[in-house]
Amino acid sequence: SRPYSSQPTSPPPPPPTAGAAKLTTRRLISLHGPEAPKFLQGIITNNLKADSRIGFYSAFLTAPGKVLNDVFVYPTLGSKWHAETHKSEDRGYLVEVDADDAAALFKHVKRHKLRAKLALRMLDEGELDVWNAWRDEEPWTAHSEGANEDGMISLIDRRAPGMGQRMLLPSSSSGSGVVGSTAALEGLEEAPLSAYTIRRYLRGVPEGQKEIPREETLPMNANIDLMNGIDFKKGCYIGQELTIWTHHTGVVRRRILPISLYDPATGPPEKLEYDSSSALLLPERDTEIRK
Repeated sequence: SRPYSSQPTSPPPPPPTAGAAKLTTRRLISLHGPEAPKFLQGIITNNLKADSRIGFYSAFLTAPGKVLNDVFVYPTLGSKWHAETHKSEDRGYLVEVDADDAAALFKHVKRHKLRAKLALRMLDEGELDVWNAWRDEEPWTAHSEGANEDGMISLIDRRAPGMGQRMLLPSSSSGSGVVGSTAALEGLEEAPLSAYTIRRYLRGVPEGQKEIPREETLPMNANIDLMNGIDFKKGCYIGQELTIWTHHTGVVRRRILPISLYDPATGPPEKLEYDSSSALLLPERDTEIRK
C-alpha cells in the first residue's frame, strides 16, 4: 500500500492574466571560461552559438538518449551579474534546472569537464532567483528576445505560446504585492508558484524530473522537440544517435498533452480552461512506499 498525505480542501484560484511568479523549484549552475561554449555545445541537445547572447531551452541526455534534465541556458556576458561575478570577457552561462536534481546534474557536468578550461560551480540558494512574468494582453513577441536587456539576464520562454519571459534576479527582488524592481516586472502583481504551474498545464508543458522522469523518458515523449529544445542539424552531442534516429523514423508512441474534462451533455469546450470550482484534487503521494 502507498500512504498519501493530505491536500488542501480547495484548488488554487485561476492564474491572473498578468503577473510574476518566483520559481522556487529551480536552481542555477554556472559555467564560465574560454572553453565554456565548446564544452556545453557537446553535452546539450540544442545548438549553442558562441557569439549569441540569447538564452534558450534545451536538455541533457544519457548516452542511450534518455532525458537527464530539461534546462534553460542563459548566456551571461553583457549582464551586470557577469561583470560583477566573473570580471572578465570570457563567455559564461547559467544553466537553470529542477532544484531537486541540481546536484545530480552538477555531478554529470563535472564528470565530463576533464581538462576543459572553464570554472564550474553551483550558485548558492538566493544568489539569483528565477522568475517567470507574463502579460496575456501584451505577449512577448519573436523580436523581443530578452538578451540581457538593461544588464538583466532573461529570455523568452518559447516552449509554448504565452509562456512569458524568464528572468534571473537578485533575491532582493522578491516580496509581496506589486513587483517593480526591474522595468520588466514593473506594475505586475506577484503570483504564487501554483499560478505558473497551472499556466504550464494548460499549455501541455512538462517541467522537472517529477514530470519528466530522469533516465526513463525519451525527449520526444516529453515534447522537448516541439518545445524548441532540440536542434536536429547540430553536430555530435551525448545522446544524439537515438534522438536523430527517432526523429527521422517519425515514430513517437507517447506524448504529453493537455486534456479537458467536460459533461457530455454540454458538449466539448471551445478552448482549454482551468475551472477552480470543479478542479480535480489528486492526493499527493508520499515519498515512502510501503509494501
